[in-house]
Amino acid sequence: MAGGLAKLLGPWRPFAAEKLAANGQKPLKAAIVFYSATGSTLKVAKAIHKGMKPVIDCDYFPIKKADPKKMAKYDLFVLGGPIWYSRETANLKLFVHLMPQMPGKLCVLFCTHGVGPNGFMKSLAQTVLKRNLSIIGWSDWYGGVFHVLHQPKPYHTDGHPDSLDLQEAEAFGRAMAEKAQKIVAGDTHLIPEIPTTGTLWTSMEMGMGGGGVSAPQPGAAGGGAPSGAPGGGPSAPAGKMPGKTMAAGLAVAGAPGRSTAPAGPSGSSAAGGPGGSGAPSGPSPAGGQSSGGGGDIVRSTKLPSFDMTKCAYPRCDACVDLCPVDAINIAVNAPGRSASGDELLVKSGCISCSLCERVCVYDGVVQGDNGPHPKTSHAIDMKKCTYPKCTLCLDNCLQNAIDFSHNPPLFHHNCEGCDMCWCVCPTGAVSIPNLAVTQAAMANRGGMPGAASGGKSSQAAGPMSGGAVGEVAADPVKAAAERLQGISPISSPFRRLVPLDKIGYDHLIMENKNTPRIIVDPENGNTTFCSTSCKV
Repeated sequence: MAGGLAKLLGPWRPFAAEKLAANGQKPLKAAIVFYSATGSTLKVAKAIHKGMKPVIDCDYFPIKKADPKKMAKYDLFVLGGPIWYSRETANLKLFVHLMPQMPGKLCVLFCTHGVGPNGFMKSLAQTVLKRNLSIIGWSDWYGGVFHVLHQPKPYHTDGHPDSLDLQEAEAFGRAMAEKAQKIVAGDTHLIPEIPTTGTLWTSMEMGMGGGGVSAPQPGAAGGGAPSGAPGGGPSAPAGKMPGKTMAAGLAVAGAPGRSTAPAGPSGSSAAGGPGGSGAPSGPSPAGGQSSGGGGDIVRSTKLPSFDMTKCAYPRCDACVDLCPVDAINIAVNAPGRSASGDELLVKSGCISCSLCERVCVYDGVVQGDNGPHPKTSHAIDMKKCTYPKCTLCLDNCLQNAIDFSHNPPLFHHNCEGCDMCWCVCPTGAVSIPNLAVTQAAMANRGGMPGAASGGKSSQAAGPMSGGAVGEVAADPVKAAAERLQGISPISSPFRRLVPLDKIGYDHLIMENKNTPRIIVDPENGNTTFCSTSCKV
């Protein structure tokens, strides 16, 4: 175990479990539910599970194998995934939405990312709190980048999570299990307050401004100083949280070999696209960024449209419940009349984040090209495709958005635009017709070297400028490198595993002509980037 962290946590003692038994309470049962695209989150989830299972009974589910309707038997939930578009992935958000109400039960959040975790905790917490869960801790880890098409390969965070990261994740799992036992045994003062500021709890995207989660923390009654530390230690003061936190305030930046997250807001990460480990969360569905610190939101003029002939409301209310700014009012569609998408939206509130499109499983919402930041579209050439012999695109589609009942196959509107289908196809049957358009849009936004606009961002690059929020980066990828180096005034130390001179600035992921582009091992979380020919 990482020495500094082990010293902070101390030896494990099962006194909380003994206290539960003395009170006649049943042992706790935990469920780890996670989504992992290219293995980083999978590795962290396994390590957390390894740390938890000696303390409490703990099940472990990749999200496609978990049933949200069968979660009521668990007492503690550990929810994790990569950060995409400055939020959790839509499948994780929808999973929590479909869970039953869980008053009195506990939850832990974790994420992986390629630059910073901003937006994930805040976005997921908003949904978790609606299920009446009490959030007792959170943490984040770096991960490699494999399918953010406009990013270089090798990438800055490749090699993470490594053995030190996973030792910490194991310790985190054990700490959260112990903490849950203490809380259930009566130590409710250990439930932390949800921060309103700090690196992990602000977002530069989705129109969130710079504030934190405002919903009250259920189950926090019981008094005592707010704390997220495993042993009930003090949380970091609001606004002064360390760049890398653990369990809501236990700073681990001093642990040997520890990779601490950049301290500045990084909702747009290295800028551009859903990250393989939550890396660079790029073409922002929000169509712009806040100016940081709760400033004005730059909104796209493109509003989503609603097809009420496909809408299943009120049986399904995912778009209404999960809208981050409560801008959808389907109730105006009274029985016997139809309502246009224009009527359904509180236009002054809609931030064009496209989340409503991503969580609609009925194709009832369309965001379209999202103004200046279009989502990648996909097509399958059935002359090259070997389905049903090969199902790799289906297996790796987090949204189950590919429909082979049509010829050619149909991609439903809830596609996240992660491009995993394109990356894993061994025959080159999957194409991205608008690849040049989307990458140019990302470049103009500040996420690609040698941008189409002459290497300069057409919008404020925000924290990825490598300087003050709002500056424009002449070379945004270089600025990201400097930020990870610790040169930027808004950065924190980063444990680099790939030497800076080895970053593949001249080898963007989108330029890889090999098929498959990557090979993902769904059991062990090991992903191979096929810079030369790979065999599946």
